[in-house]
Amino acid sequence: MAKYKRLFLQGYSYFFTIVTHRREPILIDNIELLRESFRESKQFFDYSIDAIVILPDHLHMILSPKNVEEYPRIIKAIKYNFSKKL
Repeated sequence: MAKYKRLFLQGYSYFFTIVTHRREPILIDNIELLRESFRESKQFFDYSIDAIVILPDHLHMILSPKNVEEYPRIIKAIKYNFSKKL
């Protein structure tokens, strides 16, 4: 397993690529579930999405968290909520 070095710099934006399991092309066909997953995560975390590109099997996103320490949990919440609803 790769060891990731995470930087936690307050006031910065972060770029993420999120890929589906086995690159299954499920995101566009389930876009409403994905949107709902973002809405749910915003109930618990304060962040803005500065840019996002959603493709069938992955997405690219620039996210600006109010509390930088929360960005791993933001991503986890989005992924968890989407998987659970799917």
